[in-house]
Amino acid sequence: MRIIVSKFHALLIATTCISYWRGVWKFLDIAATISETNHDIPITPLFDIAQNSIILMISKTFVNNMSVPFVVMTDQLENSFHIPTIFKRKRNDGTLKFFFDCLYTNLIPFFMICLWRSFWVIIDANVFPNNPMTSAYISITTGYTLSLFCFMSESFIENLYNERCDEYKFFVRDVFTVVCLFASINVWRGLWIVFDAYIGNRNGVLFLVNGLAWKFLMILNCTSSISPKGVLKDGEDLGNGPIRLPILYFQQIFKSVKLQSEFIDQSNSTKL
Repeated sequence: MRIIVSKFHALLIATTCISYWRGVWKFLDIAATISETNHDIPITPLFDIAQNSIILMISKTFVNNMSVPFVVMTDQLENSFHIPTIFKRKRNDGTLKFFFDCLYTNLIPFFMICLWRSFWVIIDANVFPNNPMTSAYISITTGYTLSLFCFMSESFIENLYNERCDEYKFFVRDVFTVVCLFASINVWRGLWIVFDAYIGNRNGVLFLVNGLAWKFLMILNCTSSISPKGVLKDGEDLGNGPIRLPILYFQQIFKSVKLQSEFIDQSNSTKL
């Protein structure tokens, strides 16, 4: 029963996260259109990238820009209903402190969306803007090539990170995160355009694809990858360390199977 509840909880969190991202993204699109119509001074995407990156770096939450294919989370019952906040406050610390901790935690994704959208707009405007499919294939190729580069250079970057003094550590970590961010955006953008072209906006097809995708993620036990819960601070253990990518899918699956088999063996020995 708890497994079923946890899956529905993951679906609710994913729907909430997608709705939030879509709403803020649409709001920024409308704001940009109004600004152009009224001939106001436009906030260029490059300026938007700079200011939101600075905000996230100052708040030490830049690492939260990590996304698929760099973040793959398995569903674990012990952490299914735990959503980490930025300051790790609990209700016992006081209602007001807990409220502002949750409020600040929900504010961080707003700056992330602004950053993602700005990169997206720049790519739209400069990579074959009149040929969407060519632009999509270039984005997919660029995204997966950069992803492969990040995975292959991960150990080298981690060694470089550990050898540097504190000031340079932040620089190494943030540059690596920016490269991963740019790779993720290219992958998402390319696949998004391809899906728009081949699947379209027909409700029946969308419901079918949504259902199949959700079932596939449930079978793979990684529905949590849709919307990683909560917010991490830069330098916190995202994977095996502050610069390690959290691709621990098979490790976590094998660990779960091992624990389950040990529990069954222990139960059988107790009965005997």
